[in-house]
Parts: sequence; structure tokens; C-alpha cells
Amino acid sequence: MTNAPAPIHANRGPQFAAARALTVVTPLVFASALAGALAGREPCHTWFFSLAWWSLILFLDAAVYRRRKESLLLSHPRRFIFFAGFSVVLWFLFEAINLRLGNWTYQGLPPDLSARWAGYILAFATVVPAVMESADFLETCGWPFRGTGSPPRARPSGAAFSAAGALMLAAALAWPTIFFPFVWIAFALLVDPLNDRLGAPSLLRDWREGSTRRLKLLLSAGLLCGILWEALNMAAGARWVYHLPGLDRLKIFEMPLPGYLGFPAFAVEVFALSSLAVTVWDRSPKAFKAAFFLAAAGFVWVLCGLVDRFTAGFPS
Repeated sequence: MTNAPAPIHANRGPQFAAARALTVVTPLVFASALAGALAGREPCHTWFFSLAWWSLILFLDAAVYRRRKESLLLSHPRRFIFFAGFSVVLWFLFEAINLRLGNWTYQGLPPDLSARWAGYILAFATVVPAVMESADFLETCGWPFRGTGSPPRARPSGAAFSAAGALMLAAALAWPTIFFPFVWIAFALLVDPLNDRLGAPSLLRDWREGSTRRLKLLLSAGLLCGILWEALNMAAGARWVYHLPGLDRLKIFEMPLPGYLGFPAFAVEVFALSSLAVTVWDRSPKAFKAAFFLAAAGFVWVLCGLVDRFTAGFPS
């Protein structure tokens, strides 16, 4: 599910002890951060979102490890670090798109530039791990109960999916007031067929083989994460505010009710983009990895400045 290497069936050694400790410590950290945020005490008030999400991610990873003796962080820490780093790049991609869409802005961010940029990176690094750890946790809980079916009679066309994704992304960028929701599914349609051709984990291949298990896990994890993202955002001093054309009523937390449909689709995008990223990374020579790292760092640096100016309202 998490694109991690083959499971490692560990005995009750250091990893199990770490998992047991994390399941005790992380709820205490979460509770302390929440109490401090609600009381308006720093640093909990400003940094609550990152404190809460990193606590949750570590708790979920530990819970998964204790259930199946294998988890993303405790069994494959290098892969976890890769996904956390890629998560920063991935979310800054959506921040770049939001410069055109204008669907959210930030408020309550620290005035100090270094603290603010560190806050971006710490918060955005949680996105991919949150989806993956949530999916793994749901899987260890036995969800979904059924994940198989008959293969489709008509062979699904990867080219058609990619074309649809490209058109949806283009429409969202060209006419954002009308088609902005397309952003939250376009990349999945665009990228997943490429994963299929590369032999990477692919929902298109799952569907062709009659399996819906991974899709159900991702959709459920996306909805779970979406509810938590919005709930935790409401308690944070540094938070986002939505500006969704035609969807400014019937809100649950800050998100209008129809907007929750985007979270399951977004989890599918996270899976597709992460699957492509890790496949390309694992197959690439060191020179490419170094070049990609430098390009990614430059992209993040530029976007930090753009988000500051256009999304967070800080002068350039």
C-alpha cells in the first residue's frame, strides 16, 4: 500500500519497543499541543497543526507496526524520509496552482521569515505520510472488507485517462472559477497510466485485474485525513481560509460541505504521484538524484517566496 519494500517480519526488538513508546508518548504530545493551542499559548497556538499531525503520523505508524510487525517509518525509515521530502514538493506544486486558482489563503503565520518558511516545510511534509499511514492503519483494521471483483469487460484505456487528466488540468487553469475542482483528480488520471506502463503500483492495473481494495483504502484514507485536516486547522493559530466560488455555505469547520468530496480524490492523486516519484527515484542514477534534489530545493525556495507574497499576504 505504501510503496515500501517487502515487509520485514521483526521480532520484539528495538522497533517494537519504539512502537510501544510512541503509542504512549504521541497522544500526550497531541493533547498538550491541543490544550496549549486552545489556551492561546505559544508555540502550541501557532505551530499546532504541525505538532498535531506529526503526533498523529507517528501514532498511526506505531499502531500499524504493533499490528503487523511492519510499518513505513519503523521498518523503512529512508523510504519514509523520501515520502516526507516529496510531500513538500508535491504540496508546493498545489500551492503554485493555487496562485492561479486563489482557493485558499493563510493567516496567523509567524512574522519571522525563517520561522514561517520552516513552518511551511514542516506542515507540507505531513501530507503524503498522513495519507499513507492512514491507509495502512485502515488496512490493519480490516478495511475494506471486500476488495475484489470481476475484471472489467472492456479494457480501460490508459491514453484516454491521461488525456482526460490533461484536459481537466488545462480547464482548471484556464477557467478556475468554474473548473477549480478538477485539480483534485486531474493528476491521478494523468499519472496513473504512466505508472502502469512503468510497472509501478497502479490503480489502473488493479482495476484491470478486478481489485478495488487499494482504491477503497485510498478513498477512505482521504476522507479521514480531510476531516482531520479541517478539524485541526480550526484549532490552529496559523491556519488557512478557503475562497471557493459558489461554495461558501454549509460549512463543516472551514471547508464547505461539497468540498469534502475532494479529499478522497486527492488521496488518489497522492498515491499516483508518490508511486511515480519513488519508481523514478529508485531507477535513477546518483547524478540524476542530485540534480533532482537541487531542482526541488530551488522550486521550494521560489514557492516559499510566492506563497509569502500572494497567499499569506507578506510584502516581498
